[in-house]
Amino acid sequence: MTAAILPHIRTSDNKLTLTLTSGQVEIDTGQEFQIRGVRYNTSDFSSGDRQLSTSSNTTYHLRFSASGTSINSHTPTAGTFYLIDVTDGDYNPDSDEEHEFNSIPTDMLIARIWTDGSNNLSMLQEANKDVQNVLSARIGINPNLVYNPVFHWWQRGTSGFSSTGAYAADRWYFTTDGASYSVARSTNVPAVPGVQYSMHFSGNMDDGDETIFHQRYPSEEALFLIGQQITVDWSIRADWASSQGQYGLRIAAPTAADDWSSGEQTQDEITLVDFPVEDSWIRLQHTLTVPSTIGGNNVSDGFAIQLVYKQSGGSTVAVNFRVAAVKIEMGEIATGLGFVDLPNDLVRCLGYFRKTFPRGTAPAQNAGLSGSLHLIADDEGVFGFDWRFDSPMRASPSVTTYNPSAANSSARNTDGGGSDVAVSIGEFSTASVLINQASASVSNASDRIRLHVTADAELT
Repeated sequence: MTAAILPHIRTSDNKLTLTLTSGQVEIDTGQEFQIRGVRYNTSDFSSGDRQLSTSSNTTYHLRFSASGTSINSHTPTAGTFYLIDVTDGDYNPDSDEEHEFNSIPTDMLIARIWTDGSNNLSMLQEANKDVQNVLSARIGINPNLVYNPVFHWWQRGTSGFSSTGAYAADRWYFTTDGASYSVARSTNVPAVPGVQYSMHFSGNMDDGDETIFHQRYPSEEALFLIGQQITVDWSIRADWASSQGQYGLRIAAPTAADDWSSGEQTQDEITLVDFPVEDSWIRLQHTLTVPSTIGGNNVSDGFAIQLVYKQSGGSTVAVNFRVAAVKIEMGEIATGLGFVDLPNDLVRCLGYFRKTFPRGTAPAQNAGLSGSLHLIADDEGVFGFDWRFDSPMRASPSVTTYNPSAANSSARNTDGGGSDVAVSIGEFSTASVLINQASASVSNASDRIRLHVTADAELT
């Protein structure tokens, strides 16, 4: 893969937006750029670091130095925005024309600034786009490794998840230290094309409590990630009644192969950072190299990305935390969410959980006949359901049955006066489930029998 050569501003026009007032230029918050694989967000800098003063009748270059590399004899402070007079003898010892200066690999030219006699400012912004991104545009967008990246699929229901250590949106597991909480689908989303839903935690948290959204990968997929550089790109939003919210990013590996119930080891990739703004969407990116072990656990046994919210200070604080538009891709450049193939994304999710219920119906007893398995008893009143999957599951699933018309797990004889018939799980595999009649035969041959079923092969 070609390494990034020049700085890259991660906005639609590859320019940073600036606010000009008399005697001052300010770099606006909420903008991202990258230099030599390191990502920066202007929101991470204090207002004092983003507000730079000018003098009248002067031409400046506004720059950012990543490493303190000298330009001619001028040595800026590493990790800072700075204004430099283009007639400065150290910066421009040969009195070159100011337009002859450009970005270099570790020092980005953001804009050319002019002031008049009253110290009013004018500017010409510079676009910065690195070679890696040019190549990415030519060869196509990287595929997204995330299952259900836009939280479109909610086979288990879209609300009411109130037990920590559970899957809510398909393939998204959550844990929390909070109390009196709920996880649900939300239509509060960032301004990302195509994104309709986010995953929303709402509840009470105390100082030090954490809520974590996990995306887990099975061992056979984790093998492809070991030693690879990946970039995580996600949007988050939080608000809290008092004190401070923090965000973080962790990676994890299970204690046993594809078995997270025996424990896990984690590693901080973004140590907890204060949210720069409350009740507003922010987009984050982080590049990491997937290790072979995490805290002694083998990544070959499984791998997870964990998106973290932590409450810092306060007691019984009401918190809302949302995550949306997640992308994990190979390489050091975030190429943007791009197109999400929702039907194929659903097929991937069905390898972990599937149901007979309609898409908008949460699995439950007495939820109605629509979508249920349907067969007709034979001449002796005997039946058996053979549920064949249209795509394979990750592993042999655990199977749960639901009576579509009563509060139990039996099948319903819709022709036998609403009678119920007990069933038992017979043979099952990644391809199908056989469900047998467990009690005596039904009243009549040719009676119609209905049953709802779920098959779960999730990583727990």
